[in-house]
Amino acid sequence: MLKCERLWSLKRVILWVISNMSSRLMTDLKNIFKRTKLFGSLFCCTFALASCSTEFKTSTDYLIAGKEYFKAGDYKKAEVEFQKALKKDPDSETVKATATNNLGVIYNEEGRFDDAINVLKEATTVDPKNAIARYVLANALTKKGRYDEALVEAQMSTELDKSEPGAYRALAEAALGKGDVALAITSYRIATHLEPDNENTHMQLGLALGEVQDWDGQVLEERKALDINPDNIEARLALAVALHKKGQVDESLQEVKTVLEKDADNADAKRIMQAFGQESKFAPSSRLRLDGTQLGQNKPKM
Repeated sequence: MLKCERLWSLKRVILWVISNMSSRLMTDLKNIFKRTKLFGSLFCCTFALASCSTEFKTSTDYLIAGKEYFKAGDYKKAEVEFQKALKKDPDSETVKATATNNLGVIYNEEGRFDDAINVLKEATTVDPKNAIARYVLANALTKKGRYDEALVEAQMSTELDKSEPGAYRALAEAALGKGDVALAITSYRIATHLEPDNENTHMQLGLALGEVQDWDGQVLEERKALDINPDNIEARLALAVALHKKGQVDESLQEVKTVLEKDADNADAKRIMQAFGQESKFAPSSRLRLDGTQLGQNKPKM
């Protein structure tokens, strides 16, 4: 360490001297350095300094760089930095807890659910009280259809941090996977209270209410989602279905037309419009598209 500090001091002196030299003087000095082998020594110092620079980069530096890349949306570079942090300081539980948590979030966002599950289990082993790691793990487990495990992780997350809306959303999704709509509705309601401006949570709550044929409740929540973001097409189509179930046909058709005015090729809107014209043949659930796929999807949060 002392050696590197001395070399850095030498570098500053050399750079100051060079910046104040004329080109002719530089040429003369270069010839002198060559004859006295000082020029070669100068290069040795430079290489030594480069080595010191590498030694100075700590696991914390890699973690900070990884977070910056993540914020910028560059997940690939973020992943590399977090992996470097683990390699740099493999015995540090703090580094391992932070890096594995962040890698798990990245893998989950990228749809690499198996990788997310593996690394997040490591994160929760190192830090059992990490509420974020547990609810992101729950999200990944739900995506893989492992609802029992997901439910356990999500419940633990809500117990660890009762103020984290993501934990309650994860609990709701796991509950829906298990067929426990009542628990899903309760969990989504808590999430909306904790984060009232999240359009997707209101939309998902509306869809869950539709599962128990609470059309008034669904209409209310879908409209809240649209108040936040009028361009939320899934919420508008879900609202259209709920209004139709209530017998408000004209309003329902208007919602679908609003979608088609913005996107004339929207397949979901076309299917719903067709269903409204052939009710005797179609009886769509408020949560499902007419082709049987999910109308709303709860995206995992970091």
